[in-house]
Amino acid sequence: MSCPPIHKLTGNSNLALDLARSEEVDRVIAGARILIVDDDELSLYCLKRLFINCKDLRVANSGNSGIAEIQKKGDKPDIILSDYQMCDGTGEDLYRALIKQSRALAERVIIITGHDRDYDNFTEERATKGRLVEKPYNNDELRAIVARVLIENMAESSFRHLPNMN
Repeated sequence: MSCPPIHKLTGNSNLALDLARSEEVDRVIAGARILIVDDDELSLYCLKRLFINCKDLRVANSGNSGIAEIQKKGDKPDIILSDYQMCDGTGEDLYRALIKQSRALAERVIIITGHDRDYDNFTEERATKGRLVEKPYNNDELRAIVARVLIENMAESSFRHLPNMN
């Protein structure tokens, strides 16, 4: 199966301007189910604080535990924020497992990495249509990116629970 190329997301685009009104970003995030996958306790803490007001916030401490969390019965996350480099299953492993399960679910993954090499490898393999955010990230820009991805995915029936931005 051939995958479309990865799109590197940054706050240097019109995205930050388009979603600069934090009330709109807050409203979209408030209706979302978010899974954060990271093996670093400090990163988990910071990301949990950033998205504490979402509808449902779950965490996993490795790619493999993230896969297990997603496979549980119940509502699937609207967004999966995953570190790239982890000991027990990477963010790429998580993405690859999800794309076998459901392309729509895999497209909810946003990879966060502090290593340029990771991005280059991920791009070379054309592993995802997904998104990649480089560390250090700006908190407001990351929230705007998450809101934009949620809005892009709202066309799916599984996203009907999210508030309308109009």
